Amino acid sequence: MSSTPATQYAVQLVGPSDLKLNTSKEVFKPGPHQVLCKIEAVGLCFSDLKLLKQFTDHPRKGEIVKGLDVDAFSRERMDLTLKELTEEQDGVRHLLA
Repeated sequence: MSSTPATQYAVQLVGPSDLKLNTSKEVFKPGPHQVLCKIEAVGLCFSDLKLLKQFTDHPRKGEIVKGLDVDAFSRERMDLTLKELTEEQDGVRHLLA
């Protein structure tokens, strides 16, 4: 088993279409219930490219809007999603013990 380096190379998005190579980014120190994995390669998907081009104008970077009314259909969909996620969590709970 090799030792964990103190720093790593990282390509960081710092602005619209502005990537910087950071040759000395600190390596994350995992907590007691976390793991540190070495990544050999990473792919980009279309949403990553949109974020690269739009940066702060991308909807995911926008302000969170609170206080919107949730209609019955949306509430039903959210409740079903919560039920599915809870069932999935319960299905793997024994793996976490």
